[in-house]
Amino acid sequence: MANLIIQRLVYVAHVQRIPLLYNFTFLKPSDNVTLFVPKKSVKQCEDTCITWKCSCVLAGDRADDRFYLHAFLHEHMEDGCDVLFQHFDMFVDTRRLQRDVINLPRGITCMDFNATRRRTNWTWDHGADRECPRFAASHMKINQCCHGWIDFVYVPARYVSLLRKRLQASSKFHIEAAIATSVSDLPMVNMHCIGGCCSTVDFRKAQAAGCGHRVDLAYLAQAGNKSNSSTN
Repeated sequence: MANLIIQRLVYVAHVQRIPLLYNFTFLKPSDNVTLFVPKKSVKQCEDTCITWKCSCVLAGDRADDRFYLHAFLHEHMEDGCDVLFQHFDMFVDTRRLQRDVINLPRGITCMDFNATRRRTNWTWDHGADRECPRFAASHMKINQCCHGWIDFVYVPARYVSLLRKRLQASSKFHIEAAIATSVSDLPMVNMHCIGGCCSTVDFRKAQAAGCGHRVDLAYLAQAGNKSNSSTN
C-alpha cells in the first residue's frame, strides 16, 4: 500500500506561488503533479513547470469555474494511482493519510431531499439544490445530498474509477456538494484539519497538525526572501 503512487491534482489560483509549493514541502519534483490554473495563467504555469517537472491544465476561464473544478478533475484522474486533490494553499502531510479510505479535511453534512429543497440558504448553492437530488437519485440510488469542506480529498486507487464517473455526472453543481455527495457512501476518515476558508494559518501550525488551510503563502514568500538575503 505504501508504495502506491499518489497523483497530485492541485488547483492553483496564483501561479507565482508555484515555487513555494515545492520549496516548502507541499510538493516534490518527483511527485506526479498536475496543476489546474485559470486560462490567463496557463503559459506562465507551463514555463514554471519546466523547472519543477509538473504539468498544467486549464481549469476554466470564468471567475466562478473554481466552483466546478470537478468538471475538469475527472478527465485527469489516473487509474492505478491514489489521487490527492487539493487547493494550492492547503498543506497536507501525505504521511498521515489513511491510505485505504477516503480522506477529507473534516466531516460532511448530509440531508434528505425534502430538507434540501426546504433550505433556502443552501451554503454551497450554484445549482446544488436542484441538480444534486437528480444526481444522487439517478447515479447513486440514494435520497440525500451532502456538502462539506472539500479543499482537499484523498481517493485510494480502488475508488478512482467510480469517483471519476460520479464527478463527471455531477459537474452541473458546486464542487463542495458534488464531491461530498459522491463519496458519502464510501469509507472515509476526517483528518481534523486546522483553519478554514476565510483566514490564514501559520505554516508551522499546519505542519504540526498534519493538515491546514489557508496557509499564509505570502508570509512564506517574505520569509524565503529574508533567508536568501541573509545568506548572500
